[in-house]
Amino acid sequence: MLWAGAGVGDKNVFLFSTSSTTVTLTPVADATIDYISPNTNFGAQDTLEVQYRSSRQVRRALLRFNLAAAVPSDAIIDLARLELYLEGYQGPNSINLVAARLTEDWIESQVTWNNRPATGDPVEATLVDTTVSPVRVDVSDIVRAWHNVPHYGLELRGPEGETVYNLIVESREHGEMLPRLVVTYHLPAHTYTFTGNVYQGSPARYQYACRWRHRRTLGRCGRMARGRV
Repeated sequence: MLWAGAGVGDKNVFLFSTSSTTVTLTPVADATIDYISPNTNFGAQDTLEVQYRSSRQVRRALLRFNLAAAVPSDAIIDLARLELYLEGYQGPNSINLVAARLTEDWIESQVTWNNRPATGDPVEATLVDTTVSPVRVDVSDIVRAWHNVPHYGLELRGPEGETVYNLIVESREHGEMLPRLVVTYHLPAHTYTFTGNVYQGSPARYQYACRWRHRRTLGRCGRMARGRV
């Protein structure tokens, strides 16, 4: 915990801020959707694929996380990244992976290309190194948009219509290196005001002891003999 204090007249004002906290979440649902198999569900597969081989050979991945279970409602999101563990890859050593916020609900065991949920802002692109695992994608703006509202996860796709590639990563069904959402946040600072001087007398004979609870000032300051506080 960080704090700063200042005296104003006979009041002492203290500003307390908390340090950052990092939590890691795994998906509650994930699935690949495939343009060439538009009515087939791949929710039970142990891998996710992001692919572009031609205008008809396109695959994307959907992932959903339970953010509210790990991040307090009053938290301020500092950073969020999606980490995916490679199972296989064909293509250039780096590609732009694009994450887009999903705006509609979907069911892992039923989602297909034809009934896939719509996407909306924010959309975030990250140039990733495909020679190392895990692949890390910045999704900070998307996670901030999820915070404290119903959310449906994200869609992950690559550049479509450009280079040819096939990215295969472990899904939550793989049971080993699951996809991870790593979120760093901090809680807002809180200000406390205490009335009365900290020391009174010349030389200082008494010291005021103040007690407080998190986010609330009780205003309980009692005079005690110096050295007993």
